[in-house]
Amino acid sequence: MSSNTSKKKSNNLTFQQMLNRTFQNVRKSGDYCGGDRLTDGQDPKVMINGMQEHIQLPLEPSQAKLIIEQCSLAPFGRKDKTILDKSVRHTWQLNPSSFIITNSEWKIYTLNNLKSKIVSDLGLNQDWIKNDLIDLQLYKLLLYEKYSFFKIHRDSEKVDGMFATLVIILPSHYKGGEFVIKHYNQERRFDYSSTKSKCDYYYLVFYADCQHEILPIKDGYRLSLVYNIVVNKQKTDLCTQIPSPPFNEKYVQNISQALIKWSKTINSPTKLIIPFKHQYTKSNISPNFLKGKDYTIDNLIKRSIAELNENSSNQKYLLYCAIMYHQI
Repeated sequence: MSSNTSKKKSNNLTFQQMLNRTFQNVRKSGDYCGGDRLTDGQDPKVMINGMQEHIQLPLEPSQAKLIIEQCSLAPFGRKDKTILDKSVRHTWQLNPSSFIITNSEWKIYTLNNLKSKIVSDLGLNQDWIKNDLIDLQLYKLLLYEKYSFFKIHRDSEKVDGMFATLVIILPSHYKGGEFVIKHYNQERRFDYSSTKSKCDYYYLVFYADCQHEILPIKDGYRLSLVYNIVVNKQKTDLCTQIPSPPFNEKYVQNISQALIKWSKTINSPTKLIIPFKHQYTKSNISPNFLKGKDYTIDNLIKRSIAELNENSSNQKYLLYCAIMYHQI
C-alpha cells in the first residue's frame, strides 16, 4: 500500500476512529503482571509466635501442620465487607503481628532486588528505582494445603497509595495451584508448582485492579509471603519529577492529527472522554501513578497537546485525569 493511499484512508476516518486506532496500536514497556524464579532468593527465617524455631525451608509437611495450628482461615473483601466463605476462598493466613522475619538480609537483598523486577514487569519508569518510590509493605503469610484455592477476585487497595500486589512463594513441595491473572480480555497463567524444584523461590506481581484466581492445590503445601506495593509516602513529592519515557514519534503525530480534526469538525463535542484500561481510586488518580498502557497513552497525549499548544495561539487543549460516577 502506498503512503498516499494510507493518507487517504486516514483522512476518511473520524477523529474518534483515529484516536481509537492509535491507542489500540500503542505498546507499553511493561505488562499488567509478571513473575519468575528468584535466582537470589534467601531464607527469610520466619519465626511464628507460638513455635520454638523459625520455619525450615523447603517446607516439610510436619512443619506445615504446626503452622496451620497458629493460623486462621483467610477471609476476602467484597466491596466494604470482609467475608469468610470456604466455597470462595480456602486458605490459611497469619497477620504480620503473628510472625517476624529474622533474616536482616531478606529486606536488604531479596526485596530491594525485587523492586527492579517490579518496575520492569509493570512498565514503570526507571526513576521509580532511582528515587526509591516503591515501598513493599508486608501484608500476610499464606499457607495453601491440598484443595486450597481462591476463586476469581480483585484485590482491594488496602492502604493509601497501594497500586499492586507482590507474592513471594517460599520453597515448598506442592502440585497445582496455578495463578490465573486477567485484565482487559487478556489472561496469563503462572505455574510454579514444585514438580520443577521444591528448593526454588518464585515471585508474582500484578496490578491491584487485575482479576485473578488461584486454582486448587492438588497435593502438598505452598507457603507464601504477600506484600502490598505502595508509593513511598516520604518520596511522593519526587513523583512529579519523573520524566516521560521516549515514545514512537508516529503516535504523537497521529494523536495531534486527530485532535486537529476534532477542532475542525462542525458540532463536535467540547470534551473528549478517554477511558482508562485500569481502575483507580481517589487516592491514586494521578498522572504519575497511572499503570501500564494508561501511563503510556497519557504521556503520548501530553506530548501531542504540548506541541499543538506551542504552535497555535487560537486553539488550546487541556488534559485531566478524573473519576466519573454513573448514578443508576
